[in-house]
Amino acid sequence: MAATLMDSVMSSMGPQVLGPLASHLGVSSDTVQRGLQSSSAAILSGLASKADEPGFLGQIFGMVTNPANTQGAVSSLTSNIGSAISGASPSSLMDMGSRFRMIINKVNVVEPQALPKLPVACALWKPQPDFEIGAGAWILAGGTHHSSFSFALAEEHLADYAEIAGIELLKINNDTTIDNFKFQMRVNEVYYMLDGALK
Repeated sequence: MAATLMDSVMSSMGPQVLGPLASHLGVSSDTVQRGLQSSSAAILSGLASKADEPGFLGQIFGMVTNPANTQGAVSSLTSNIGSAISGASPSSLMDMGSRFRMIINKVNVVEPQALPKLPVACALWKPQPDFEIGAGAWILAGGTHHSSFSFALAEEHLADYAEIAGIELLKINNDTTIDNFKFQMRVNEVYYMLDGALK
């Protein structure tokens, strides 16, 4: 039996998951496993901070016991990892003082040229709707220069996590304009100010 929840999570990610990820990213399986361990710890920590909220554990149990989460679903995801290239979403999480904010930018990934002397994974993408609006909205929201990037997690996964953890979420996609993005930020500011005052 696994000694910790983290050991249990990591033991479920065998060669059938690590191998295709490592191959696609051009790194070793050990590097992928270390990256997954680091991100899993952060996610589990965020989930643990919400564990005492009413109904929270029921939501988590429902996600874990969902019949769609089978070994076949995992192998299908990893065998088709290249098909996710156009639907990746870099994201960034920042502390706004009174709350956390997550920014998700929908992007179109471009296959990078081989960089054999650079022993790290790399990705090149074009932000939606275009570079000027995508970068401008990212900067307006306080986006950091360190971001996470995943072929495996869709925008919906990140949005679900933000909702569960009570994190403000801002999305940048093909429908974004600077004006509507600024408006959404102002609405969010009022919402979180009132939400904090009423707690």
